[in-house]
Amino acid sequence: PNGPSKHEAKAKLLLWRAQVAAKRVQACSSRCPCTVACKQDMQERSLPMSSSTSAMATRDGVGEALDAAAPTAVADYGAQSFWDDFYREEAQPFEWYHGYGMLRGLIRRYVAEDDVVLQLGCGNSRMGEDMALDGYTNVTCLDFSSVLISQMQEKYAASDLGEVLRYLQMDLRDLSARNTGRGVSDASVDAAIDKATFDSLLCQSNGRREARRALQEVNRVLKEDGALIVISHLSPDQALPLLTPSDMVEDEDFLPWDVEAHSVAKPTEDPSTLPDLFDPRNNYYIYACLKDPDLVAEKQRFLDRQKRLEEAKRAQKVSVHARGRHPDSGGSSSTTTTTSSLEPQQ
Repeated sequence: PNGPSKHEAKAKLLLWRAQVAAKRVQACSSRCPCTVACKQDMQERSLPMSSSTSAMATRDGVGEALDAAAPTAVADYGAQSFWDDFYREEAQPFEWYHGYGMLRGLIRRYVAEDDVVLQLGCGNSRMGEDMALDGYTNVTCLDFSSVLISQMQEKYAASDLGEVLRYLQMDLRDLSARNTGRGVSDASVDAAIDKATFDSLLCQSNGRREARRALQEVNRVLKEDGALIVISHLSPDQALPLLTPSDMVEDEDFLPWDVEAHSVAKPTEDPSTLPDLFDPRNNYYIYACLKDPDLVAEKQRFLDRQKRLEEAKRAQKVSVHARGRHPDSGGSSSTTTTTSSLEPQQ
C-alpha cells in the first residue's frame, strides 16, 4: 500500500528505457559505420511544418529554407511541383523526423542486409547512403521529384556505392511506372521503408484515398513475407485504421499483414533533456507491417473464386446471347451449349 502506484512504476520504467536509448545513441555515434549520421541526429532540431504535419529535423539551415518555401496550403506538401521547386532552391541533405542512426536498431530487426529494399519518397536524406555503408547490398531510393532524382543520381554517379545504391523517379501511388518502363514487379521486394511520405500524402484534401492507393501498391510489390516500415508522426489510434483498414479478405482495402508499433522520442533542443514520453506529441512512431503468407494465400483464394465466378457469368451471358440469335425449337441443343460453356469453369 505504501509503495509506488502502477502509474508511477510505469513512468519510471519508461524514463529508464529512454535514458538507456539515449546512451545507446551516444555510444553508436562513436563506433558504428554511420558515425556522421549519428552525430548529426544528436544535433537535430524540430521545426513545425503545419497543423497537420508534425515536425522535420533540420541541419545547416535547411529548415529555414523549407519554411521560406512553405506552401500557402497544407495540401501542397503532397504536390510534385512543390518539391521540385524546393529542391531547385535547396540541395543540402535533410532528414525527416530522425536519421538512420536513431532508427538503425529497428530497421535491422526487420530488414536483412541482403534484402531487396525500397526507400519510398527518399528526398535527399542520407538514409539510403547510410544503409549502404552499414552493409545493405540492394537499396533503391524512389521519389517523384525529377529535380531531386537528377541531383541524387549525379551525386552518387562516381561513388563506390553505385552498385548497391540506386535512385529512380517513381510515384509511390503507381510503382508500375508504365511511362518509364522501369516499374517494380509484383512480389519482388523484401522490404519497403517510408519516412514521412505517407504523412505528406495525408496532407492532401483527398489524402486518405491517395495513401490507401499507395499502400495497395506497396502490398503488390512486396513478397509474401515482406515488410513495410513506416516512420510517422501519427499515433497508433490515427495510423492503424489506415494501415489495417479491414479484417475481411473480401474487402477491397484488405491488406494481408500484421502491424507492430514502436515509438521513439522526438529530438530535443538539448540532447541531455528527456521529453515527457506520456505526451504523444513528443514521440514519433514506427510501424512494422509484416506480411503474413497465410493471409496472402487466403486473399488470393478469394480473388481466384471471384475470377471464376466472373468468368462463369460471362460465359453464361455469351450462351444466352447465342440462344437469342439462333433459337432452337427443341431446346435440347441450347441446354447442351450452356452446359458445355460452363464445364471448363467447374
